Amino acid sequence: MGMAASQARFLSLTARKSNVEYEGQQVNQQRTALANESANLYNRLTSIPVPTPPSTSDYYETVYTFTTGELDNSSPSGSTEYTLDNIYTMPDGMYARLSYTAYEWQAALSSAYSGSVNVDEANNKYSVNLANGAVYDAVKYHYEPAEVEGKFTVDENKKVTIGNIEFTLDDAGKNITGQDSEGHDISYQVTDNGDGTYTMKLAVQKPVEPDSQNYTVTIDGKTYNLTFDANSGTYTCADITGLTSTNVEGKYVDDDGKTNSCPGYFDDSFMSANGKKNQPILAYTIGNQTYFVSAQEFSNGSFASSSFVQNVGHKEYVDYPCSYSTASTGRYQTLYVTDKNGVQHTFDLNVQTVQDEEAYNQAMLDYEYEQAKYQKEVEDINSKTESLQQQDRTLELRLRQLDTEQNAIATEMDAVQKVIEDNIESTFKTFA
Repeated sequence: MGMAASQARFLSLTARKSNVEYEGQQVNQQRTALANESANLYNRLTSIPVPTPPSTSDYYETVYTFTTGELDNSSPSGSTEYTLDNIYTMPDGMYARLSYTAYEWQAALSSAYSGSVNVDEANNKYSVNLANGAVYDAVKYHYEPAEVEGKFTVDENKKVTIGNIEFTLDDAGKNITGQDSEGHDISYQVTDNGDGTYTMKLAVQKPVEPDSQNYTVTIDGKTYNLTFDANSGTYTCADITGLTSTNVEGKYVDDDGKTNSCPGYFDDSFMSANGKKNQPILAYTIGNQTYFVSAQEFSNGSFASSSFVQNVGHKEYVDYPCSYSTASTGRYQTLYVTDKNGVQHTFDLNVQTVQDEEAYNQAMLDYEYEQAKYQKEVEDINSKTESLQQQDRTLELRLRQLDTEQNAIATEMDAVQKVIEDNIESTFKTFA
């Protein structure tokens, strides 16, 4: 290669090397920009507040109730439970806002709704044949206990033994926790009654082969039987260690387990003399009203009249002039109410701490919405980060290619430089 050609080649290689170095600088700047953007995404990710699910312990409220038949009353049981919703002041004095469940009942007409009961045992079907010849399908209900409610007290260490298990009451007075025979933690939600006692509920189980009156509850594998009293038509469960004032709550269900709206409010005239709640009840519907045949009438196969027409209960509110007294704890203790006739009534208030289901459910819906937003934002950030990482891997590959090319150019430049040096040396030697 001649002197001029070598010089031209060297200059060409020098220019190419400069271009490669410049392109490498550009790639590094792009990678730096991607790194900054990725860091910003990470900072954004770590700054997003993580939604926290609502705690049931935060959604409890103190509820004041009393039961009386002295005020407006639509319940055939003879008394109504009122809840004190609010006490407020108006220019003419103080008022109490009370809420209660109102039932609209009326006696069925004997001349219109007498007849016989038809039972098709083979197909488990029931109907009533009215005196006017009309036949209506009917549904048979029976009383089924659902849960046992019992009271208990704790010692100075907030401990209580229930069903041979030692439980500890938490500081909030809302849960008791213990361990079963296998060392597993078990917990029950409880209600503070405000008088040093607490209430807990245990679910009722049916035995493997139940009969109409055989139900149990279980604590740590130990079974406690519910006792049926045929005279009162109620169940009791008095042999659970640590629980007192046990009350069994239940519901009326048909053979498919569907619950009747509220026949538990019938008065004593509806029930048969030998066993009340546990006797079958026959219900038939005419129009939008449900009529009931009594247990005794069902067993006789005929009825002189349907005992009641039932309409579904609904919540009502009423306001009365009032005054009140408080306990040493600051809670309402006694409510003095003046009715519309100017008569003052005195009611001792029952205090319970109950869960605000509506507020908790709304908080849970809000949490689920915030959680969905959080997950969406995290997924978006992760997607963008993955895209940046893919771009960075592509640039890194290009940088390696440029490095390889630069090494090749440097090697060739060394070779051309050697040729130039040889040409110079030979030229100078020739004219030396």
